Amino acid sequence: MYILARMSAGGLTITMEDLDEVIKELQSGKAADIKGIVAEQIRALSYNAKEYLLEIINMVITSGHVPEEMKVSYKPPIPKQTRINV
Repeated sequence: MYILARMSAGGLTITMEDLDEVIKELQSGKAADIKGIVAEQIRALSYNAKEYLLEIINMVITSGHVPEEMKVSYKPPIPKQTRINV
């Protein structure tokens, strides 16, 4: 997955085409993120919602500041199966 950031008067920006390409590459059937969002929900975003998401992404790029809420992740423990020798 490669995002081609474009240089504009305000610096680097991600285009709607870049965002659409990344969204297409999201894998279906994977676990939700910490907020409960899955790839299928992102794919179903309206154009207006994607514009809002793109604005947030570009604000992070131009400001260099990532909000604390975007830095949180969760990795649930995956129990190992134990072998029972009979």
